[in-house]
Amino acid sequence: MTRVATWGALLALGIMLTACSSPATPNAAPAETDAPSIPVGYKQIGDDVAVKWADSSSELACDRGACATLLVVALRDCPRLYAEASLVDDGGSAIDWTNDTLSGLRMHDRGKIQFQTSNTEVHEFKLSDIACS
Repeated sequence: MTRVATWGALLALGIMLTACSSPATPNAAPAETDAPSIPVGYKQIGDDVAVKWADSSSELACDRGACATLLVVALRDCPRLYAEASLVDDGGSAIDWTNDTLSGLRMHDRGKIQFQTSNTEVHEFKLSDIACS
């Protein structure tokens, strides 16, 4: 399994759009049509996935404790996706962790990682690991 990113790297990521143009050349290879595009609002994590946190009120009903949903898009075939989140209290201290997996994601597939805990002290979920294997 390849470690893709830590939560600190995720927090440091920003969306940067750049554009460039160059004159066409007669023998240029065509653009790769299978290259996955990153949906608006998602952040690419390594070569495997792009992610964004879902609006918790619309994606997952929590009947106890705390929960959060991480929306993912596979940028390559991903037979098994593992994600882990650090649980942080309102004082900023890590107090627990949780994880979830998805299987069988093909390039371009979308999925939902659903982090849940019965811990009622959780104020924030921070992505600490995500890996495709």
